[in-house]
Amino acid sequence: MDSVLAAVKSTNKVLIASRLQMEAEMREARTGIYLPNPEVQFDYLWGDPTSSGNRTDFGITQSFSFPSVYVQRSNQSGLRQTGASLKYLQKEREVLLKAESDWLNIVGLNKQLSVLNHKILLSEEIAQKAKLQRSKGEIDIIRYHHAQMEFVNLKMVRTELELQRNNLQTGLNLLCGGKSILINDTVFPLLSSISLNDIMGSYSGTPKVKSLENVVKVRNLDKSIAVSEWLPKFKAGYYSEVVTGLKYQGIQTGISIPLWQNINSVKTADYQIQVADAELDQLKSQEMAHLVSLFNKRDKLVTQLQEIKSALLPVNDLSLLRKALDSGEMNISEFYFELSVFYTSWIGLLNTEKELALTDAELKFFVGR
Repeated sequence: MDSVLAAVKSTNKVLIASRLQMEAEMREARTGIYLPNPEVQFDYLWGDPTSSGNRTDFGITQSFSFPSVYVQRSNQSGLRQTGASLKYLQKEREVLLKAESDWLNIVGLNKQLSVLNHKILLSEEIAQKAKLQRSKGEIDIIRYHHAQMEFVNLKMVRTELELQRNNLQTGLNLLCGGKSILINDTVFPLLSSISLNDIMGSYSGTPKVKSLENVVKVRNLDKSIAVSEWLPKFKAGYYSEVVTGLKYQGIQTGISIPLWQNINSVKTADYQIQVADAELDQLKSQEMAHLVSLFNKRDKLVTQLQEIKSALLPVNDLSLLRKALDSGEMNISEFYFELSVFYTSWIGLLNTEKELALTDAELKFFVGR
């Protein structure tokens, strides 16, 4: 499985696009944190009458806000870059979880097909024996057709499972960027040894929660910047004026008085903070509830798996059923009924193992392991 996840991480097209998007958002976050461009002014005015001479004006000025504004914008830029990284991390974990789930489902189908192939071989033997018995007149036509239909039905079930496996295999190949990876594994990973107390003690949220926590910080900085925007802005620079041989030069300064431009900006920032806080609280509650639900589900599946194994252990050997059929203690219909009960329980065991592995994978996804 590790090799599959490594292939997904490096070649998945969604992740490649997401990495490029993350780089673009990080670069975008570094814009708008510097001083505005300086302004250069040049005026050439000719006089009328010409005897009054010409006038030349030249000036260069720089506008700027209070230094605290630039500090806050720089901090906000860092938070936006962090947000872009967390956004990518969430997408990566979602894609890897999908790949792991597909791999586990394929392994589960491999296990089921292995059991089913054993059942088909046994059914084929019974069908051949029934054919021989029918030719000798030892069984009636109904028993004969029963054996043949069981054999055909089992092959139909195998075809359906193989189609499911092929579809999952195709999806997994797409997750690997189109690279063909054949999965022949029939063993699930070992269950993680983690208790609910361990989870509650170490759980700090998925990247989605951390991303929303980051948004709350950004919204608070938005408010601080909105408050700072009510402070005056300044302009300073050099200015010169030349008129008919006379030259005037000196310092030019200015100040803008914030009266109308930022009206309601602080209140808007307050509302955005409240919205982000509410969304964060809701997401944390949802994730924590889902986490507890996953853990409880895993515990129940572990118990159920042990119960099925305990029930199957005494009848794990089918030789007794075969001997009973060969000796005439049971007919073909009775044999297939008993065989169906056994294999139904066995498939239930495999499905429980698969569901347990899927639940454990999702649990590890939430706790970041």
